Amino acid sequence: MVVPKKSFGQHFLHDQSVIGKIMAAAEPEVFKFVVEVGPGTGALTKELGSGRRSSGFANSLTLLEADNELIPKLEVDYPEATVIRTDAAAFDYDSLVFGDESWLLIGNLPYNAATAIVMKALEAKHSPARLVIMVQKEVGERMLALPGHMSVLSVAIGVYATAERVCIVKPGAFIPPPKVDSMVLKLTTKKFNDSVKPDDRRPDPSKIIALAKAGFASRRKFLVSNLVKAGLGKADEVRSWLVENGFTDKARAEELTVEHWKELTTHLTAHQG
Repeated sequence: MVVPKKSFGQHFLHDQSVIGKIMAAAEPEVFKFVVEVGPGTGALTKELGSGRRSSGFANSLTLLEADNELIPKLEVDYPEATVIRTDAAAFDYDSLVFGDESWLLIGNLPYNAATAIVMKALEAKHSPARLVIMVQKEVGERMLALPGHMSVLSVAIGVYATAERVCIVKPGAFIPPPKVDSMVLKLTTKKFNDSVKPDDRRPDPSKIIALAKAGFASRRKFLVSNLVKAGLGKADEVRSWLVENGFTDKARAEELTVEHWKELTTHLTAHQG
């Protein structure tokens, strides 16, 4: 019997109804390459593996697992998979070399590393076309936040992907039960999203996110003050942009949409120097 380790933030999923919802959202049969983060005891892996065998979809399965004690059983149970012992938050996803093929990232992510894992994958040169992930409900809500409640995380997610909620998962779906609810999210990266105009796919994300970080540096202060303090714009330039875009000069960072952050980044970059 596998004993969950607190050091790895392990809560093993066992609820078949939740697993079914994850698989339906993920549609692994659509992708040639599938990467599962934190397979643990294999609740999701079993479905991915059985799907390959019964349906014959020609995907390659890679499992990223940090717990060395779980790897031998994964290798025995899923000989068709490539099992890599690694910290998924530090893993080089481009090292998998999928070429131009779109790929799926799926996983029940450890709460303490979920954001880092998601951002590492999204920031890869060849990021996944789709991510279907389990995170702490609070983190999921931050990823889905709308203007008025935005944060650096919601801006960063929005720069790279469109996000939607799949379902809320209660503690009883895991062994051991966590103390909080979880959320399953489906992220579709924008370069693979046909509804996104070509000129909107993958703008310079590092500049947008850097500007957002500065804008959210002090939530008590107005956006103008935060950006001026960070040296990312002159007060009159920021104020004029805000007014032109329907805000007052007392606007705060959480009021801006992802599109606003893109436009403000372009505006301030054009006025540098």
